[in-house]
Amino acid sequence: MRYWKSLIRERSAESNRIQKVLEGANVKLGSVATRVLGLSGRAMVEALISGVTDPVELADLARGRLKSEHADLQPAWWASSSECSACVGRCS
Repeated sequence: MRYWKSLIRERSAESNRIQKVLEGANVKLGSVATRVLGLSGRAMVEALISGVTDPVELADLARGRLKSEHADLQPAWWASSSECSACVGRCS
C-alpha cells in the first residue's frame, strides 16, 4: 500500500512539474483543461514538442469534453512558440 501511495505522489508531482514548465512558457493549458496529462493534453504537449506551433492546430487535438472548449483553447496556446518548444523539449 505504501508503494502505491508513493507512485501516486510521484505521478502528481510530475504532472505539476509539467504544468509549471508550460505556464513558465506562457502556455495556460491548465486554465482550460482539468487534466493537463489527460489524453488531449498529452497529444497537445507531444505535438508542441514535435514542432507544431499553430494554436488552432494544437486546439484541434482536443478530444471528448475538451473539444467543446475549442474557442478557449486557442488563446491558451498563444506563447512564444520557440521559447515554449525549447522549454518543454528540455523537460521531456
